[in-house]
Amino acid sequence: STNLYSAHVLYSMGILFFSSNNISAALKCFKDCLNVRHTLLGSKHSAVGQVLYELGNIHARTNDHSSSIVLYADCLRIRLITDGTDGAVVAKVLLNMGIVHARFDFYHKAMECLEGAL
Repeated sequence: STNLYSAHVLYSMGILFFSSNNISAALKCFKDCLNVRHTLLGSKHSAVGQVLYELGNIHARTNDHSSSIVLYADCLRIRLITDGTDGAVVAKVLLNMGIVHARFDFYHKAMECLEGAL
């Protein structure tokens, strides 16, 4: 579909903006992409989880702990459904969650996430 293609372009633009540290442009692209994917694919599709992961990365980089963790948790919920508990993406999300928790001195939660990533 044309809208899914547009969402893919928005996602790619978000990656490029994030890589060049243009956080506000990346955030807009990812939010627009998420809206399209969520509408067309539903809330449990891996492509929706992919965007939630990137949004979590943006919020982690900007030191927004609570938003980052919520976004990673939403991504994790989807990836557990689509990939199961042994998926590499699940481990990657748990690793990032652990890093964010540790950065904000929530060491117990950080350890739980890191152990889950093993």
